[in-house]
Amino acid sequence: MKKSWIVHIVLIGLSILCGGCWDQTELKEVALCVAMSIEQTPDQQFLLSFQVINPGSIVEGQQGGGGGTSSVTTYKSTGVSVAEASRKVTMQLSRKMLFSHMSVIVIDSEIAKQGIKKIFDVFLRDHEMRMQTNVIISRDVPASKLLKLVTTMERIPANQLSQQLILVEKLWGETHHIQIDEVIRQLAHHGKELTVGGVSIAGDQDKLDKRDNTDTIQPASTLITKGIAIFDGDKLWSWLDQEKARGYLWTQKTMKRTALRTDCKGQKDGLTIDINREKSSLRVIKRNNRYVLHVHIQTSGSIRELGKCSNERLENAFLLKLEKQVGKQIQDEIENTLIALQQQKLDAFGFGASIDRMDRKEWRRIEDQWPELFRTAERDVRVEMSIGNTGMTINPTQVE
Repeated sequence: MKKSWIVHIVLIGLSILCGGCWDQTELKEVALCVAMSIEQTPDQQFLLSFQVINPGSIVEGQQGGGGGTSSVTTYKSTGVSVAEASRKVTMQLSRKMLFSHMSVIVIDSEIAKQGIKKIFDVFLRDHEMRMQTNVIISRDVPASKLLKLVTTMERIPANQLSQQLILVEKLWGETHHIQIDEVIRQLAHHGKELTVGGVSIAGDQDKLDKRDNTDTIQPASTLITKGIAIFDGDKLWSWLDQEKARGYLWTQKTMKRTALRTDCKGQKDGLTIDINREKSSLRVIKRNNRYVLHVHIQTSGSIRELGKCSNERLENAFLLKLEKQVGKQIQDEIENTLIALQQQKLDAFGFGASIDRMDRKEWRRIEDQWPELFRTAERDVRVEMSIGNTGMTINPTQVE
């Protein structure tokens, strides 16, 4: 009898401890926000746009959702703070906004020039915010327009916005993707300036939010990646484009592949090399009371297209010469980018962070002077390039 009472007491205690989810929320009670843009109004308030999934519109296997309706809806809200604007948007909704599924935040370039630290403060404090949310800067177009664009490849435009940035960085270069947690880390550390990828819109912006934008073979408006934003502290300062953007990415271990055009027997850009593997290292040494910025790149590739050099036979002597030529080209891209950033006193490469990792005491001693020390530092860029294969043939194409 005594054992029976003990069992009953234990069961009652467990039932109290295992009472279920006291704060559970049903799916039908929430609005899933997948993207947010942040701008500023003329009276210095925050203007937020939210891309929200339309319930029931996303049907597996149907492009653009079901029932002929848009897969997403965009809502706008203003406020003195980001937190206030995100609360005020509920005046337009019948469901609670949920941010845990958000994939991208778009920051307008104009507000980025004024500083973004106050924006990320609210993201750091919000327990619902995913730290793995991608961050991008809108360039030459208001940030809210990127959320209005009807896309062709993805039913949810926010997915294309974030995935396109990651894909371009890996397979082409010239842009850069970053997430909230990394933005906050770089803002808190003075050894590396913040870099964020830029996105814009190509084509007719008047038709970007129309369904017929996706009903033609050639859309009137498309998303395009556009350079890398360089920050001074938390303020947008300048942009890296094309070869200079790629010159930066050579050192960041994020670009997996790219294509390089190079000259061939007097023919400018006569041949194309497909880069398919790349390793990099950065370090700083002190020599004769001056700092030296060392960059070491190991990369390999294959001949993708002979182009204007289609009659060239790919023998060992030619390939060895080509390896040196392409290596020098990569070296020039890196040095040109490094020179441009040294002139601006902006260490976006992370040489300061390298000193901090190797010698914390030394970094603390020179941290305040590092922008000027970085500007006057010597450069030592070395590239090891190898051409692994020539494709399916070593012979020039024969046309009868």
